[in-house]
Amino acid sequence: MKSGEKVEVEERARAFVETVREEKDFIKDYGADFLSAKGGAAYVPKQYSANTYAFSLVGLSKSFKYIGVTYIHTILVSSLGWGMISSSGSTILWLITAHDEFCFDQGFSQDQPGPNAIYIQDLSDKFRILYGQYIFLPIFLLSSYIGYVAWRWREFQINCNIIEGAAKDIAMLCGAAVTTPATLDERKALFRIYRYLNCAHAMTYKTVSPTIGPLSYDGDFIRMGLLTGDEVKRLLPTEERHGVFGLLADEIYTLMKDKNGGVLGTTLAALRVCLDKMDGHMDRLSRDQPNTFLDLMVVMSTLWIILIVVGEAFTLFMYAGGDLLMSTQPCFQPLVIFGVFTLTGVVRVAFVLIYILRNPFGSKKVDAIKVDNYLAGVERSTFVLFRTSFAPEAEHEVESAIDEAGT
Repeated sequence: MKSGEKVEVEERARAFVETVREEKDFIKDYGADFLSAKGGAAYVPKQYSANTYAFSLVGLSKSFKYIGVTYIHTILVSSLGWGMISSSGSTILWLITAHDEFCFDQGFSQDQPGPNAIYIQDLSDKFRILYGQYIFLPIFLLSSYIGYVAWRWREFQINCNIIEGAAKDIAMLCGAAVTTPATLDERKALFRIYRYLNCAHAMTYKTVSPTIGPLSYDGDFIRMGLLTGDEVKRLLPTEERHGVFGLLADEIYTLMKDKNGGVLGTTLAALRVCLDKMDGHMDRLSRDQPNTFLDLMVVMSTLWIILIVVGEAFTLFMYAGGDLLMSTQPCFQPLVIFGVFTLTGVVRVAFVLIYILRNPFGSKKVDAIKVDNYLAGVERSTFVLFRTSFAPEAEHEVESAIDEAGT
């Protein structure tokens, strides 16, 4: 990413927290815009082409770059290390087999192949049987958990989209419910609804947002104009987000109680959807497979790696035979390194995939859902939707009221 693009991305991520919301700015001019930079896309699916990626080194390098240097480095180093350890075991087997053959060539033994070579071959056959019988359980545990965390990742994204849609519905219905042009009191009421709605949205993602997370309710939320000092004192003894929804429901009811009853019911229904999905976000954060399942998966996968490292030293062991003194065959076992590297690498990739998908909002930037962009995008949309009735012909009345209040 170029330096200019990186700066723009960082500005987009901080757009929500750098905005200061004041009533006088919200109600004054229907064309005014006090929001910071626009929010970007919360998630952009990677585009694949069969011709470009499936059989291309360029596509492979792009995939490696996307996953991340840290992850790839860890997988390569650990898998290569296991391959070298297993290869050293195969080298010992080569020396034992060569010793048996040397003893036969020199007349020290009458057995060909020697007893050690027969024993090594027998162990190789047994390891193949053991590997085939054992492999089902760790593969089942890993594949089922990968499927679960991938489903959970999608559920988080869908839930974020539903929250976004419900918030926009509330803003659209509230903006359309007031008279045109909106009176000063209606504009102030819409500003309070606007504050509460975006405040509840920010509270929902506080535990997963890198920008909202460090902020305090009694300091930063007041500075940003999402809450007042009095509101913070009233909300802190309760579960804050539900308290904000109580204020939000009260403001919506007060605004619409004399309007069309159907609009009020529809708006409150959208509000219930929004609250339900925000609660669902918190529920999903604590939802996972049982700890016993995870512990069993780790133990079985570790034993699988041990079986690969020990077993492949026998099953992939190569010895050509011939005159040992004249042979140029090396004792080095490259096939063992490659085989163990590949098989343990698959297990390591599975765990990296699990690590990435378990936290859809991770800070490693790999498949992370950017909630800060959701916050900025929803605020910009609701800002426009709440103010659809702020017609210019009413500006002189509003400005006069503001001037009188200032004096």
